[in-house]
Amino acid sequence: MIINNIFERMRDKGYFRYFLYALAVLVIIFFLVRNSIVQIIFQNRCSSIKNRYGLAINAEKIGFSGFQNIYVENLSGKVENRDTLFRINRAEVKLNFTDLVFLKINPLEIWVSNPKINLVGEKTNSNYNFLVGNHIDSLQIQHSSVDESNSHSNRQYTIYRFVKAIFGLTTAKYHVNNFLLSYSDSSYATHISVPEFESNAKGFNTQIEVYENGEKYFINLNGLADKEKSDITLKAIMVGEKKPLPLLNRKLGLNISFDTLSLRITAKELSRDNTHLQINSSVKSLDLYSQRLSDQTVKVKHGGCYIDIAINSEYYLIDSTSTIDLNGLKAKLYLEYIPNDERFFALKINTGVFQSQQLFDALPDGLFTNLKGIKTNGTIDYSLDFKVRLDNPDSVYLNPKLITRNFGLLQYGSRNFSALNDTFSHDVYDEGQYIRTIRIDLSNKNFKRLNEISPFIIDAVVTSEDGGFFTNQGFDLDAFKYAISENIKQKRYARGGSTITMQLVKNLYLSKNKNLFRKAEEYLIVWLIENQAIVSKERLLEIYLNIIEWGPNVYGVSEACQYYFSKSPKDVTLDEALYLASIVPRPKKFKYLFEKDGNLKSFMEDDFKFVSNKMLSRGMISEDQFNNLTYNIKLNGQAKNMLIDTTNTISDSISIDEVSIERDTALLLP
Repeated sequence: MIINNIFERMRDKGYFRYFLYALAVLVIIFFLVRNSIVQIIFQNRCSSIKNRYGLAINAEKIGFSGFQNIYVENLSGKVENRDTLFRINRAEVKLNFTDLVFLKINPLEIWVSNPKINLVGEKTNSNYNFLVGNHIDSLQIQHSSVDESNSHSNRQYTIYRFVKAIFGLTTAKYHVNNFLLSYSDSSYATHISVPEFESNAKGFNTQIEVYENGEKYFINLNGLADKEKSDITLKAIMVGEKKPLPLLNRKLGLNISFDTLSLRITAKELSRDNTHLQINSSVKSLDLYSQRLSDQTVKVKHGGCYIDIAINSEYYLIDSTSTIDLNGLKAKLYLEYIPNDERFFALKINTGVFQSQQLFDALPDGLFTNLKGIKTNGTIDYSLDFKVRLDNPDSVYLNPKLITRNFGLLQYGSRNFSALNDTFSHDVYDEGQYIRTIRIDLSNKNFKRLNEISPFIIDAVVTSEDGGFFTNQGFDLDAFKYAISENIKQKRYARGGSTITMQLVKNLYLSKNKNLFRKAEEYLIVWLIENQAIVSKERLLEIYLNIIEWGPNVYGVSEACQYYFSKSPKDVTLDEALYLASIVPRPKKFKYLFEKDGNLKSFMEDDFKFVSNKMLSRGMISEDQFNNLTYNIKLNGQAKNMLIDTTNTISDSISIDEVSIERDTALLLP
């Protein structure tokens, strides 16, 4: 209305035709210089990229094609003294007129001919490693008044730009032919090609060809990007036999294959101050292998997740409406991270009430092999509430809740845990290599009943390794909290908080590889044994003392007493028992605890005092026994010959501080 009034006044006063003349002149000037403008902008962008990344981008021609289209010919990118990273014969982009006037890149339609990306993975000759370095973002510099004061704002703004770019690019129409991505290094090569890719308002449907180390397979890819709804859907379907996705195993040690993978991303809000996304994904017949996760290939029949995520200047949040699904077993997920205020982190998981058998039926094939085929009845309700201020690791709050009703074992799976109550054989492995078999019965001359082992050894080991062994249910919450706190402080996996039952289960049934799923199986087995009282505490401890490693190729308490003291386990002194307890966490490191003269190093006295004080407070030893401790021992067995002059020896892989007993003190409960 206002604009119409302005035009009417201009027309009345005769100015309108002058306005039209001026506009025509501006349009003519724009058409005369538009190619120069585009070239200048292109060169400035290329210079910025080269300064930031060292990547030189060149084009043979660049300019306008028609009124709204910008084209570029023979575009390439190359780092100095490296192979060419990418090359495109011709690319053309159609822009909205408004975006064109304000020099914004929001493409309506894109044509690309023969795009080729060439990745060379040799460490000394890589042509893409520059991408993973730390670089100054020119857009962040432009917003320095907002972003430099807060690194979280920088990250939040970067995420916003990245998501916005994805939606901006995916909602355009595409016409791409002969796309090729290749990767090669000294012993591996793969090629991923798309002969033709067409997308429009109805979506796209194309086939990806993968050629990897001599094998060829295909993936059908279809989807739709809806600009009005800010919605992107993708579906990938393996054609024929499942094959691992290319490159992931080579670069990440991750093997992934599937029948069908679906993904939907919806932007509920996408602004500078707030990014709100809803992510729906599902997968059928997923095979997954990574040493960090499992020793075997994990097979998931079906699974998925719904994630409601919000990112703003105050926090990162996964809302409690989010769910994860593993073979039909579902759980609610909540996650919050506040980068300010001591970097607060919170995690909540809630399954609600479900039939207990559903848990064991949902366990993926290739995992939890000891539990395969198990039958149970009753219901389970599990929740976990975890909070910590990362700048104050001692603030750990951990509250797991497990409620069962009428739970019971109907049938053991592939492993009958009640067999621990009878005679059995235990195979010992070290670094995956078979060492020997230990027979747990009286036919083994080294097997010792609890009443044949000095109470000093029993009490010292229990106090040292699991102070609440006889009263806990296989888990020690304080130990877990302490372990989490220490791991945060040291920024590595330094503590596990394992109880004696957990250590025993790991030795008997599981590999020693530290991975996520092995730990989960350990927890489940411990819970079953303790919750169902399958094996008594005394029997668990008896087995534990007879199979654990006490030194190099020294297994069981009887061998340990002979190896160090040439004694029977029932004849060991209190000082000797404290020493035996101290080496359980580090059986192969015992020789680094001694001086050249055969005496224990001074820091061991603190360790002895710490454990003996606990034993005294619990009434395990008397005041006289405590006062008569010498805090030293003399080796009389074979171990004496193994002592070395540590002053002339290369330092061991664990530090002196760690050897000097950074013990899991949370296990030494009052």
